[in-house]
Amino acid sequence: MMKNLRDESEIKYEFLFENSSFLIQNVSKDGKILHVNNAWCRLLGYSKEEALNLNLKDILHPSCMEHCMQLFKQVISGKSVKNIEAKFVSKSNKIINVLGSAQPLIIKGEFVSTYGIFKDVRDFTLKGIELEKLTELFKTISNNSVDAIFSKDADKKYTFVNKGMEEITGLKTEQLIGKTPDEIYDKILASQVNKIDLLCFKGEHINEIVKVLSHDKEYYLHVIQSPIRSNGRIIGSAGIVRNITKQKEYEKKLSNYLNELNIIFKNSPTGIIFVDSEHNILNANPEFCKKIGYSLAELKKMTYKDITYKDDLKKSNEQVKKLKEKVITEINLESRFVRKDKRIIWAKVNVSKVNDSFGKLIYNVVSFEDITKKIIYEKKLAEEKQWSEQLIKSAPNIVIGLGKNFEIMLFNEFAEKLTGYKSSEVIGKNWMRFFIQGAVKKDLYKLWDKLVRNKLANNTFENIIITKSGQKKLISWNNSLIEKEGKFKMILSIGEDITKQRESEKFLQSSQKMLSTTFSAMDDLVFVFDKDGKFIFYNAVSESLFLTPSKFLGKKLTKVMPKSISKLFRHCRNPQ
Repeated sequence: MMKNLRDESEIKYEFLFENSSFLIQNVSKDGKILHVNNAWCRLLGYSKEEALNLNLKDILHPSCMEHCMQLFKQVISGKSVKNIEAKFVSKSNKIINVLGSAQPLIIKGEFVSTYGIFKDVRDFTLKGIELEKLTELFKTISNNSVDAIFSKDADKKYTFVNKGMEEITGLKTEQLIGKTPDEIYDKILASQVNKIDLLCFKGEHINEIVKVLSHDKEYYLHVIQSPIRSNGRIIGSAGIVRNITKQKEYEKKLSNYLNELNIIFKNSPTGIIFVDSEHNILNANPEFCKKIGYSLAELKKMTYKDITYKDDLKKSNEQVKKLKEKVITEINLESRFVRKDKRIIWAKVNVSKVNDSFGKLIYNVVSFEDITKKIIYEKKLAEEKQWSEQLIKSAPNIVIGLGKNFEIMLFNEFAEKLTGYKSSEVIGKNWMRFFIQGAVKKDLYKLWDKLVRNKLANNTFENIIITKSGQKKLISWNNSLIEKEGKFKMILSIGEDITKQRESEKFLQSSQKMLSTTFSAMDDLVFVFDKDGKFIFYNAVSESLFLTPSKFLGKKLTKVMPKSISKLFRHCRNPQ
């Protein structure tokens, strides 16, 4: 808000300056004209550009040159000079009688330039009236200022105050005029004001920030106060006071905020650097130094390009160009960097611009997150995924993946060969409708529910599937529940075609049954033993002879038969 008020005040000053009927000129210490208003240009016939190439001596008539230059020296020394009678010479060599005053412009105790205000007069007898107008002009300017403006006499009593002074003190003009600080303010504030007055009446120019305590409140005031002299004697003082309490509060908040940012900057687990428009590294936090292996002093002698992996520079430069051209507002990319020990590291990089109030770049903030381990892990994961996919693709078994509603998500090459379907024909289709027929569906639904809920004790089972050609294939399944972040993803089933195996088992069982029936009907003693000499079968005759031949099953004949019989059986096993 204070900034807006200042801007408004400056606009009013400029308006008054340029549109005043008085001739106003700003002159440097060496007499060079720095600025003039419109009235000055109209009367003297010069443009503003032409005026800037003139010296004070160029516009003074020879008859008043020496007198005026002596007065000019007094103004340069810090004195205000009133009632100056002079003759100006216009561009067309016309002599113009003027009356006015000049005063020094002093900032922070140092002389900057002089300001002169003059009026074209036909007769110097009118000077009293003109001076009154000049006074009115000063009052107009003062009352339009947001700053407090005042003047005091030799007794330190206020002789003039503007509206800004009323606002800053909370008192009306009539409560201030003719009063000393001791009569107006509390003891603490009066003491501070008297101290400044004392210095001013000693001839000092005051330009300082004053901390004021009044009614238990703390204020900050910027005070500029100078002595007023007449014939070399100090007869009073004049000053400008600006309340900068809100500015100080803002500065304090800003300081605290910057301190907090500095703490975050220094202790951030993310590397941070500041880079200018030429890629020079301006600053880096400890984490960045640690990750890149360089000290801060070393980094400040380097550019961003010096630490970027050369193959990634092109990509980085393209993004920076887009940022400069405002195609993008920030940069986000993954890039490689070269450490001091020449090791390559990967980082996730974010680049944001920091501009001044005019939109000009101050620096870029680059945040740097080391993702080297992540990149290595992802590469390894990709390799493992590729290996797994290749394994599934070339596996000598059926490998399928089913979603929660039996939708087919995975269908390998072996499954294609066995069923006659291409994966493109079945992916997304319902497994139960496509491959399962008959009453077995009901049992499979129950098993499926337990599989999905991971409640099945034995994840293996067998069932028949129907191929594209209508063939029935008996498949032995081994099933696994696949989850992602604790949620169901799919059931991975690996199946083995056991159709021929079961047909062979049935044939063998049938053959064994037929052989057993044949041996049992024989009147001869029949024993069957394996290649290791262990008994595996006997008939009814053997029971009548040995009474308990069942004891022989699984035992070697050398352990249960007499040597003579054992020798005979060995001969049968190894005929010569």
